[in-house]
Amino acid sequence: MPVSLEEVETALLGGRLKQAIATLAAISPEKLNVPPSWIDQGPAQEHPVNIKFDDFFSWLEQHVSYYQGLCCYCLALIFEHGFHIEKNMRTAIALYERAIDAGVPEATYKLGSIYLHGNSIYGEVLDGVELLRNAASMGHARAAHLLGGAHFRGELVERNFSRGYLYLLLGAELGNEDSRRAMVIIETMHPKETFGWEKGQVAAILQNVENRLKQFYEAGCDATRRAARKREKTIMARSHHTWMSGASRAVA
Repeated sequence: MPVSLEEVETALLGGRLKQAIATLAAISPEKLNVPPSWIDQGPAQEHPVNIKFDDFFSWLEQHVSYYQGLCCYCLALIFEHGFHIEKNMRTAIALYERAIDAGVPEATYKLGSIYLHGNSIYGEVLDGVELLRNAASMGHARAAHLLGGAHFRGELVERNFSRGYLYLLLGAELGNEDSRRAMVIIETMHPKETFGWEKGQVAAILQNVENRLKQFYEAGCDATRRAARKREKTIMARSHHTWMSGASRAVA
């Protein structure tokens, strides 16, 4: 599973629902059952479908009932930003938590960012830092950049030049352009610094990213299977209760 879902986020919040859906269908490890008419079949398609937000929202809700992480994540984005719906941060946070439990690394970054900047309204700063560290250890470039800048400037967290350098270097190594620009400035200002310990830590994180992602995703798959089994048992119990009630009435 990709570390970042930035393309989905950009397309969704930009109102390009077909692009968001096509990207989800392409990267999803789960069977999303996307309606075929929602995805272009190539240039030969004569009548492109205009997807309505209400239909898209209903489709996401349907799949959330099966505890599918990417749909939880998309709904969380919608509620967080108030996209075509009333903004509701509590609902967004609950959905991000479900997405994390289902193995979506991007949700870890999102929730960490909310906690870090929420001034304790939504969650503790320390919880946000921990979530961002987890995301960075799974190769999330934006999480690494956010942590690096916060530690380097001493914003919301204790100022720690060494840790700030570590996370900015990690962000740069993961391809974050803002981190790369920051590294140029830092290394120009401190040309004699070797930062050997920090560079060694970054190398260790990068070497372990694949394993961390695998462990995170496998834990999410286990949670999804447990939720699916629980849902099936609930449905069966309800069906049995309905059948028994009908049988009792028939006997009476």
